[in-house]
Amino acid sequence: MTDDLVEFVRARLEEDAGRAEAARARAEEDGVAGWFRARDVVRATGMEQVDAAMLEVHADPARVLREVCFHRGVLDAYAEADGVGGRASGLGGVVRGLAAVYADHPDYRREWREPV
Repeated sequence: MTDDLVEFVRARLEEDAGRAEAARARAEEDGVAGWFRARDVVRATGMEQVDAAMLEVHADPARVLREVCFHRGVLDAYAEADGVGGRASGLGGVVRGLAAVYADHPDYRREWREPV
């Protein structure tokens, strides 16, 4: 696996963290004790309650930042494994999986897909 893949994932994580930090700052400025609540989305958009609840779960800045922190740890563990042995191989699959989340990004490379 190439350093390009790790760099790609790190760059996407930085973008996610930046957006989450900006959202959290806006929420704090507006005096909101979090991001938003599903009932507000339902009222504003007419979205189904279940869909709004899923949106709430995945758009919470604190959750995004926790995920970014964990994913950075995975990338660091992969780098420490240095391509040696089963640990590196297993983590390589995880790193490809992290990259796959961003498959719609223009810099994502087809060769990074997990073999089927």
